[in-house]
Amino acid sequence: MPQIDDDVTIRLAEALAELLQSERQAVVDSGYRKQVELRHRVAQRETLLQNSGQLDRRFEEYLDTLPDERKPRGPVALSLAVQEWLDTLKRELSRWRGELAKLRAVDKELVFNSARAKVRRLLSREARKAGLWPDNGPPPPHTSWQPLATLLGKNISHSKPSAVKFPDDRQIDCKHWNRFYVAVVEWLVAKGHFADGRIDRRLENCLYHPHDGRRPPGNRSAELSNGMWLNQNLSAGYIVEKASLFVRVCGEDARQFFVRLG
Repeated sequence: MPQIDDDVTIRLAEALAELLQSERQAVVDSGYRKQVELRHRVAQRETLLQNSGQLDRRFEEYLDTLPDERKPRGPVALSLAVQEWLDTLKRELSRWRGELAKLRAVDKELVFNSARAKVRRLLSREARKAGLWPDNGPPPPHTSWQPLATLLGKNISHSKPSAVKFPDDRQIDCKHWNRFYVAVVEWLVAKGHFADGRIDRRLENCLYHPHDGRRPPGNRSAELSNGMWLNQNLSAGYIVEKASLFVRVCGEDARQFFVRLG
């Protein structure tokens, strides 16, 4: 094991500790709004379940939304409908509590991977600047992976992706441009960019093809990857363009998203 008691390595260790703490705070901050939303939902649902009068009113409202053929007929059917409705409310409450518990715990893997990716990029950059990149070492990331930003405007109509790599160093195999696009969107959602449920208007034509006639799913960010224009026979360049726009609107750097072409 190399010693780390000289001045340079001690200062490097201190910088790494600061980087890890910064990444930890970024992960905590990204989940904060979602925590607030979930705590509010949990408190409202717990209050509802403890208030019989409010439950009665809510159940009547629920019945009004049902089509005639699904409305319970007779006391037995009504009793079963009430129990099923209550079970649904309780399952939702349990799911929200589970999501909240996960958010309260720091995602250590996400923190570590993000910090490691930044250190790798920094070390690689400085080694190349200093002329110390090993001749027989692994190639720099950009020789085996193409940054998303550099694919814009290129003729990639006959190319297919084999994998996508994200800023936190996570990698997902994808054998088609549609899968690449979904992977990028899902990563952005998982990073908490839509934790408040809002979708920027600039993303409308990233979710649905302009000629499709549909619209994005309002403020339901969980449906971002559902029903997108992926059933359309669109060019690779068009998909890359929309993925890059998605990344930029979310405040991410398209140079830190890498695509490996197969």
